[in-house]
Amino acid sequence: MTKKLKLSALTCVLFTLPAAADYQAVLLTPWEGPSTVWAGSAYGISDSGVVGTGNEKPLHWEYPFDYPTDPTVLYSKPAGTGGTAYGSAGANIIGEADNHAALWWGPSGQYTDMNPAGFSHSTAQGIGYTTGYYDYYEAAGYGYGSATGNVTHALRWKISPDGSVTERIDLHPTYALLPGGDPNPWHPVTSRAYDVLDFGMIVGSGTDPFYGTEHALWFAGPGFAEDMNPPGFGASCALGISDYRMGTADATVDIVGYVGAEAYHAFLWKDYFWSRDYVDLNPAGFAESYAYDALCRGRGAPGTQVGYGSALATGGHDHALVWSDTADSCIDLHSYLTEIPEALGWPYVGSHAYAIDSYGNIVGDAVNAGGYAFPVLWQYEPDVVPLPGAVLLGGLGMSVASWFLHRRKEL
Repeated sequence: MTKKLKLSALTCVLFTLPAAADYQAVLLTPWEGPSTVWAGSAYGISDSGVVGTGNEKPLHWEYPFDYPTDPTVLYSKPAGTGGTAYGSAGANIIGEADNHAALWWGPSGQYTDMNPAGFSHSTAQGIGYTTGYYDYYEAAGYGYGSATGNVTHALRWKISPDGSVTERIDLHPTYALLPGGDPNPWHPVTSRAYDVLDFGMIVGSGTDPFYGTEHALWFAGPGFAEDMNPPGFGASCALGISDYRMGTADATVDIVGYVGAEAYHAFLWKDYFWSRDYVDLNPAGFAESYAYDALCRGRGAPGTQVGYGSALATGGHDHALVWSDTADSCIDLHSYLTEIPEALGWPYVGSHAYAIDSYGNIVGDAVNAGGYAFPVLWQYEPDVVPLPGAVLLGGLGMSVASWFLHRRKEL
């Protein structure tokens, strides 16, 4: 449980929401009455709905949005209950069940254990769609077992339109190269894949054998990856990649994650294929921040990135954040949680944003003072007159030692 801190005085800076846009926070599940209290988080959102976890069960909320409501429970096995759903595309929902990467397909949620042979543990974290001569879906994740010497390796799955898992591929790179023809490739000790772009571009991270630090990786295929660690930073990790459409003259891909070896900063790689921009998204006054997902609107148009961060003014608690390509554009989504009822009688002190869909809707969770997380949707409302969002930047008479709660995301 995170302690609440008393502020003797507050300084606020107001950020304006994107032009002609606003958000409405919605608690995804009932929190009182006869229905089960689904304590948990929402991790993915797409045209097929929202996915996540509640009471240690993988959950799916279908469109149209009519919340709060009870979700569909995706059981891993007839006797199994444990698991998490992380992403969805088309009729496919991917995640983890009973320590194995899992696929639930179709209206009935047909379950497939995607764990590769020789692996004792695996998880699927992201999914994308590949079009061309053959249409299929690709999932990305990681796992370990006797086949890897119990060392974590990045994984890729190929899924046919009928829900059949046709390939399970170990993506662990034999070597990683810096962009521009690096003459000295290095050999990652461990690797993880977190997200996959439509058309099979996969991002994640690998561990440097010399210093033991993470480097963001772009997996080009089995045995090879590009080291995306930006200049001037000792460590990095790519957690999400935006969708885009091939064939456009201004093709752009936004990759998000974090950088830093001790204090982590949300980070944006804006990739134009022929060039790459690096953007530190950490807002002024924040000790740490992470970016998890992105919505790219093409070259020349601002994208949207989502994640969370902690600051002096948040009492050291994580707050859900949304950016538009720059640190100064940051909006604290936690301020919208006043619109939803307090779950179990405790106020919300923390929040996280994990995913955004093509319409700008954001999902994550709200954490109450009792330490319980509840899945939340921030609905994007482009036709609403914008309201100011406040980000608290400081308080007088506060001991730094009492709030400075460094925490690295467990991967």
